Amino acid sequence: MIFDFLGLRLDFVSSITQNEPQMKKLFILGGLLCLFASCSKYQYGTLNSTNAVKNEQSGDFIVENDTLAIVYRFKGENAPLNIQIKNKLNEPLHVDWRRSALIVGDKAVVYADNKISIQGETFSQSSYGSFSRLDDSKSRSGTLAATANLPENDSFIPPHSTIERTLLKLSDTLLSLPKGKFHQVQMYSLNGEVVYNVKSAVFTRENSPLVFKSYLTFYTENGKEAKGFPVQQEFYLSQLVQTGQKGQKSEFNPGNRSDIFYTSKTTGYAKTMTFIGAGLFIGAAGALADKDTNTNKQK
Repeated sequence: MIFDFLGLRLDFVSSITQNEPQMKKLFILGGLLCLFASCSKYQYGTLNSTNAVKNEQSGDFIVENDTLAIVYRFKGENAPLNIQIKNKLNEPLHVDWRRSALIVGDKAVVYADNKISIQGETFSQSSYGSFSRLDDSKSRSGTLAATANLPENDSFIPPHSTIERTLLKLSDTLLSLPKGKFHQVQMYSLNGEVVYNVKSAVFTRENSPLVFKSYLTFYTENGKEAKGFPVQQEFYLSQLVQTGQKGQKSEFNPGNRSDIFYTSKTTGYAKTMTFIGAGLFIGAAGALADKDTNTNKQK
């Protein structure tokens, strides 16, 4: 069996030598196939807040008072909403997830559901709405779609301790903007060198295409009574950068910042060409194998 295996391998190497021109073409076709397969669009979004303090070093969004400290983070693919909560009291603190929600436009998604599919329409007169497909009209509407695994109904936080939860992902699709919103700019690496051109759009709170709120309900126990209080933060997309390359550290993607996330999508052209290219590659390989077989039979 070993010699049979080695014999097949030697025959294959021999066929490469005898059909070197054809093999070169096949390798070129395979390289083009890999190139087509890598055609994707990437968007890097930067978030800001109207009522949470942003740490300019880390990008963390911080809300703090005498009772608690909350840290919001959104770094990573599809903007995972991560919350860290510290209890500063000398008594236990509870988070009531049944009375806490993500609010996009006029739609609220309660955090307490075990697993949900977030699919809804958004509508806004004063801003572009949420992650949505936009047009040029004054009223803005669109869709939001995501799947989330969410926490238990209640989280118990002992005195002077901290809990952390990743609640959901804001979006798993690219944001489509009207023509003229993107402007081509040069992207610089962290050492100041020009890397390549990208498309960039900058927003204020009033014209941002993504505005959302996180509404949290807390309570403490005083004997048999539960004293509750809400805390709400508002966030919005302040910059969106679109490029065909992923992962390179730059001014728009310095790495590990809590206020920057990314989404990606393989282009339709790449999918079609990959399918066609795969068929051509397999067909060419088969034709070459048949040629080798016929050549061996003639011998």
